[in-house]
This record gives sequence, C-alpha cells and structure tokens, in this order.
Amino acid sequence: MESSTPYTGSVLLTDARRYPEHVLDSRRFPPERYIPDYVPRFYGGFYDHGFNSVRHRGPVWTEPDDLPRYVTLRELGVDNVPALRDNPASRDTPVSRGDQGEPRDPGMSLAQRLRHSGYKEGKRGKVQCYEMSPYTRDAENYCEIGGGEEEPLNTDNKEDKEDNNEMESFSDFMQNITASFIRFIFQEGSPPLRRLFWFCIWVLCCGYALFNIQTAITQYFLFETASQLSFIKVPGEPLVMPAITICNMNKYRKSWLEDPKNDILLKYEKRRVWNESDITEEDEEKAKEILVTDLERAGKHDIYDMFNELLFGEQNLTRNLEDHLTETNTELGICYTFNADGKKNVSRTGAEYGATFIVYLNQSEYADTQESAGIKVMLHHHQEPPLIKEYGLAIPPGSEAYISTRTVRVNNLGMPYFNCTSRSLKESEIYTVVGCTLECHAEILNEKCKCKQGHMPLDDISNCSLYVHETCTEPEIRKIHQGVYDDDIDNCGCVDACNEISYESSLSRDQYPSVNAAKVIYKKSKVSLNYLRENFIRLHVYFETLAIKDVQKVPAYTVPNLLGDVGGNLGLFIGANVATLGELIDYFTRLLLSRLRFKKE
Repeated sequence: MESSTPYTGSVLLTDARRYPEHVLDSRRFPPERYIPDYVPRFYGGFYDHGFNSVRHRGPVWTEPDDLPRYVTLRELGVDNVPALRDNPASRDTPVSRGDQGEPRDPGMSLAQRLRHSGYKEGKRGKVQCYEMSPYTRDAENYCEIGGGEEEPLNTDNKEDKEDNNEMESFSDFMQNITASFIRFIFQEGSPPLRRLFWFCIWVLCCGYALFNIQTAITQYFLFETASQLSFIKVPGEPLVMPAITICNMNKYRKSWLEDPKNDILLKYEKRRVWNESDITEEDEEKAKEILVTDLERAGKHDIYDMFNELLFGEQNLTRNLEDHLTETNTELGICYTFNADGKKNVSRTGAEYGATFIVYLNQSEYADTQESAGIKVMLHHHQEPPLIKEYGLAIPPGSEAYISTRTVRVNNLGMPYFNCTSRSLKESEIYTVVGCTLECHAEILNEKCKCKQGHMPLDDISNCSLYVHETCTEPEIRKIHQGVYDDDIDNCGCVDACNEISYESSLSRDQYPSVNAAKVIYKKSKVSLNYLRENFIRLHVYFETLAIKDVQKVPAYTVPNLLGDVGGNLGLFIGANVATLGELIDYFTRLLLSRLRFKKE
C-alpha cells in the first residue's frame, strides 16, 4: 500500500526474517501474505521512510478474550494512519489532521472506532497504529492494542480516568525534560536498579545543591559591604584646608586663678585634682551664680600671648591674628581655630605651603592644678565641632611638629546595607556624628541637670553654673562615657553620615630649637635654651598629597552573584536551568487548563 504522507525521519531497516511476531499471527495475518524484502522496525518512536504511525494516549484499552491483540485499519473503517489522528486531549471528539495541518477524514475518532469494534476501557496500556512502508509487499496497516498491563482502573470513576491520563502525560513529560537526572529516573523500559541508581544520585546532588543555595541566600541577606578605594585628583583645583583647632593644655592662667575674686574656682579645681574639700556652704551659694563659660573666657590664654607667629604659605598673618583665629569653646576651655569658615585653600603640597604656628605656652602661667604641659591639636571639617579632648594630638613643649594630612571622602550605602543618614542637625545643615553626639549629650544633661556644658550646641539650653557643673554635669558626663545612658544615646540616632569628609593625619616631631639656634636667639633676646624648650612649640600643618582618597561602599554580594551561584549549583548538580523552569511552568499551566476544561465539560 502506498503511503499518503511520507515520513522523512530516521531510517532503520532490518532483515526480512526479523520482523515483529504479530506479522506471523496465523489467526489474522497468514504468513504467506507478509514476505517483504524489508520490514520496518520500531526504533525510539521513528520509522523508516514512508511509514506513518499514531499513538493514542487518551483512553486506556484492553482487548476482550474473543478479540485479537492486533486489528487492521481496514477493520476499523479507515485506509491509513493519518485518518486516525485525533486530539489526545479530547477522547471522543473526532479531530483528524494531516502533516500540513489540513482537516482530513473528520469521521469517528480512534476511541470511537475501538468501542464500535467491541473494545473497552479496563487496564493501563496504549494503542499504537502503524502504516506499513511502501517497500513492503501485501502488508496491511494495523493497530497494536495494549502496551503492558498494570493495576486495574475503576472505569466508572471519571476522576480516576483523568488521573491515569495525567500520570501518563507527566511520565512522558519527565522523560523529555532538560534536567538530565530526571529523564534517567523516568525513562520507560529502564531497569529498576538503574532507575534507583540515578534516583540516589539525584537526591545527593539535590541535597548538596540546596545546601549551597541556602548558603548563598543567607550571605545575600547579610547585606555585607565592601570598600572600593580610589584616589581622585583634579588638575588645577585646590583643596580646602582643614580647620585646625589648637588648645593650650592649661585651662586657666595662674595669675588670674589665684586672684582672690576667683578663689571659689580655685577651691573647686583643688578638690577636682587633689581631692581637697574646704568648700563652704557660702562658696556653694556663690558658685550657683557663676557660669563656667564666663570663667573660661576670663581665665583663657590671650590670642597674642599664645601665638608668636602665624604663616600660611607665603603670607604672614601674625599682625591680624583675630581675623584668622576664632575662639572655640571645647572641653579644654577656650581654644583657637584656624580656617573656621573653610575659606582657605591649598594648591600645593609640603610644609612651606601649609600653615605654620609658633605657640608660646607660658608655663609660668600654668596653674598648680595643671599636671601636663603642651598643646593639643585637631584637624577637622570646618562644620564639625572638635572633640579635642578625645581625638586631639598632644604635642609637648620644645618640639617642632609636622602634621601631614590628606582629604578622605566616604560614601556609605543606605539601608539595608548600612544604617547611615544625611539629615540635618538642629543647629547645623551638615550632619556629623560628633555634632549629633554633642546635641544628644546636651539633651541628656538638660534632662538631668537642667543645663549643658559650654562646648555643647543647642543655644536654647542654658549653660551650667560652676556649682551644677561640679555636682551634676561632670558626674553625668562620666556616666555617659561609662555607658549608663547608652539606650538614650541610641534613641538619638547618631549613626554614621552617608557622605562625610574627614582628614587622615600623621604626626612627626623633633626637638626645637636646636642648641646652636638657641645660642643665636640668646644673643638677640637673652632667652635661654631651657626657657625656649619649656615654652615654645613650632607646628606645621600641610597636605602630603592633593589627591582625595575616595572610599565608596558597595554591596559585597549582589543579585547577579546570587543568581550566578544558584544557577551554577542547579546546573552543575541537578542539570537544571532557566529552560527547565519554563518547561515546568508550561506543563503545569497546560495541566491546569486541561483540568478546567474537563470539569467544564
């Protein structure tokens, strides 16, 4: 018989003496009618040129005892296989189409024809129909009924029939999925031991892959950051000079402190340093009327007494010190800040292009209660208040000190990677951690003592008197440093700034002046070497480089890293990829739609 729709797939021919045993079935197919030169052999779903087949996946069929296992197409009322092709999703709807998609022979479906011939649904199996090759002589097209027998079905229950259809469809789907291990597990005809072997391999690989994926997901949600360091230099653009705050370690001049009018302050200083307690109730009453800030301003070292020389680059600023040095209230009393407005720039590196100070300590004015001599220096942003007592660099008398610095710019990530803020402060548009901390301390002291210390911001809170300072604020500050009010400080929200500018500094020093230089000075001014070394400090502050150290915080583990690790583990240990996910979505979507249509019908 000539085939009407030639098939051009794989070809596998075998010797004429090795054809299927059903061809020799003497009940329906006398052997003398089937002696072709070659007969086709089924191979993985493909047949030789000119061979057509159709596989019915919908119903489950079995043969009655009085009917054969094989039935010719002629007995089913058709001439060729394409006439039997129907839609597997609709078992009783006759839908027959050719290879090009044109409607063909819209008669009864295969299921209807089998029922008409006396077959019924009963056990798991299949119906496969074949159209013989044109190379075979006198061969009739036929259908093979049943493909193995398994557990019986309840033919009266439509849900069981539907489940059976789904299981067959799922099994076939798993055999063609892109995940290799799964195909081996569900492969039809594969020995059980081989399936068990691949199942065990699949379980082990899945376990290890899931462990790695869980580790990757955990690492991602830690939201860790890494630092990207770069150095930025803009040719011809100067850098802003940092603010330089300088404090004499002696808070009150001795001559002023020993004045009888200030004997109350001297008593409190002696009690603080030497634990002497000769303060009377009358002294305490007077101390309640005296503000600490007034005492600090009255007992300070005068600007012209403290600074013998101030140079900035090639400019000598000594004659107008008050125009270039600003009084700053700190924990060490009244100090002086150079470039407090941030308007001085530097375009070259080196000590000769920075700021140079010659500081006169005047140790003869050091109070008996002052135990150390020298100055403290802090470099900071001009809009940041200096915590010089904690972060200042100490320089002893008789030193020539060199402080080299560089600008550091840090850009932090926000949440969820890092808890930072760019908000403004109550008395500053620029947020700094130091400014926020001092505001927080001022609010705590205001709650406990009804006042604040002079170096703290918030002008709406009054400064403390000497009595309150000694009896309340100083003990409360110690408690703050001891962590007693950590919860209150946490409530202030003094986290790091998202964008901040700071200055890295390094200090080196040598002895000042040298012996020979002191001899020259002695000849001119009759000042001895010992006096010079006890009272003078020369300080140089300059940029070591004009390149800005830029620190960018970036996510240490990003979404692409996570997807790469997840995909790598799925592909390496399970053989799955994005296509596998698409296949699963496609299959279960079609399965859901099929169920909905079945329920609707």
